Amino acid sequence: MAAGASVEPTRPFMPALPGWVGPLVYVATALMVLVVAHDATVRLRRYGVSWRALGGELWRRIVEDPRRLGTLIAETFGQQRSLRDREAGAMHALIFGALVLTTLGTSLVGLDHDIARPLGVSFLRGDFYLGCEVVLDTAGLMLLVGVLWAACGATFGMCPGWETCAASGGCMRGCCTSWSPRSCWRPRACWCVPCRGPATRMWGGP
Repeated sequence: MAAGASVEPTRPFMPALPGWVGPLVYVATALMVLVVAHDATVRLRRYGVSWRALGGELWRRIVEDPRRLGTLIAETFGQQRSLRDREAGAMHALIFGALVLTTLGTSLVGLDHDIARPLGVSFLRGDFYLGCEVVLDTAGLMLLVGVLWAACGATFGMCPGWETCAASGGCMRGCCTSWSPRSCWRPRACWCVPCRGPATRMWGGP
């Protein structure tokens, strides 16, 4: 190679791992899909619903009112409902957005390595590849911030009146995490759940 010649950046596929690791990734992915599909099927059967009936009902509702499709996309990818609570919504949006971006990035790597390159082409190279790397690095940072934010809220956030609730044999629910009776994202919307009987609203929400 001539001195000073530039090398086009491209995406190596697991360069530091043995060759058998690549196929193992796809086997593990297939097993994960089967487990998730089986669990979803079991849950649907528990409610007496089949996949065909579920798909038919969703299609019927979308055909009746096409605006529902936009609402579904906005609620799912726009996280509109979660963002109504500013603090918890921002934390949730960071984690969800990071996972969506990393999933898309992983899918691009699979398409490039398993479909495009065997056909003699590759799109994960040059400026496009570098742009993808910047986006995925940003997504990783978003995920780290979101998880640390959630951990700090679960560890240091305090539900007002949790001592009274614990003394009565109850446990805080609602905005609080299940593993710590003290932790809370929104102190103004907590419930004290006694060992037996209905939940008691101890602090009213807005």
